[in-house]
Amino acid sequence: GITLHERAGTPQDAYARLCETPSPYDAMIRRDVHRTLPQEELFRERNGPGQLALFRLLRALAIRLWDIGYCQSLNFVVATLIGVFPEDEATAFRCALALLLRHSLADLYRPKFPRLGVVVWQFDRVVEGFLPKVHAALVRHGVNSEYYAIQWFLTLFASDLRQAVVRRIWDRFLVAGWRVLVQVGLALLYTVQDVLPTLDTCHALSFLRRFAHSD
Repeated sequence: GITLHERAGTPQDAYARLCETPSPYDAMIRRDVHRTLPQEELFRERNGPGQLALFRLLRALAIRLWDIGYCQSLNFVVATLIGVFPEDEATAFRCALALLLRHSLADLYRPKFPRLGVVVWQFDRVVEGFLPKVHAALVRHGVNSEYYAIQWFLTLFASDLRQAVVRRIWDRFLVAGWRVLVQVGLALLYTVQDVLPTLDTCHALSFLRRFAHSD
């Protein structure tokens, strides 16, 4: 079993033991690893060093954060950290824990996503206040930020924006907190505030799913 000391997850040997311990989420993690940031050279090779490191880190987190286990979207967060620390998995692991626990991101991934509903409601109110044309178009199309922005918040934009941009956003997030993510979301919507009202619902729904994505 995993001891309390090992669950603290700070020593390098503790990380090594965690990532070598089978997890009930292993099959799900493997599926997601193969489709995480394929545009990045580090993760392009199937079962290459980047993908293997991502699997080990996600497995270790699933065991360490037993009340969450593994949740899709964590793969993008962890992959971004591997890109920052490609030669030091233990450091990437500690940084992932710090993001999730010290910055309260773990609450986004807990069963039934208790914090995510609050985040969606708050972002909708901010959009309503600062981007009234966007808000009016979204109301007309019958959608809110739950439809288009959940992945922004669950992955801290790592699933949509280029990694170089994501790292700059994270630098600001670590200093200024959640408001940085809200500001980035508003900035993305601002760029389409004149386009969105011109689309019919069918095209608008498709557009909202992909407009922020960087190929």
